[in-house]
Parts: sequence; C-alpha cells; structure tokens
Amino acid sequence: MVIVCRGGAIDIEVNGDKVNDGYDCTAQRGKIAIQAEGAPCEFRKVELTPLPPMAVDELFERAQ
Repeated sequence: MVIVCRGGAIDIEVNGDKVNDGYDCTAQRGKIAIQAEGAPCEFRKVELTPLPPMAVDELFERAQ
C-alpha cells in the first residue's frame, strides 16, 4: 500500500492500483490512524518514510 499526501490531496494505491483519493484536506500535522472496517485485521511492519521531493512528485503524478 502506498499513501501519498501532498498539500490538500491524498492518493492511495494497493498493489499499484489507485483505490481511493481525497481532496480539500485541511490537516497538515497530527496523529496517523490505521483502521479496517467490517472484520478484525492485523497490521505488521508498518513503516513511515518521508520521501524525497522528486519521488513524491512521481508517485503523485502516477496516482492521477
């Protein structure tokens, strides 16, 4: 899963396919929450990595 947050936009990809997006987001800082709906779910090896500016631009353009 790849989640790219840039400005007021969020794009989410799973296995290379865009599965969701959002816009007009106002939060610039805060806590990150991970959730699953409908069934118990476990997460492991969750890594948060800031990307260099060029990589963020490439991912953002690919997700559109």
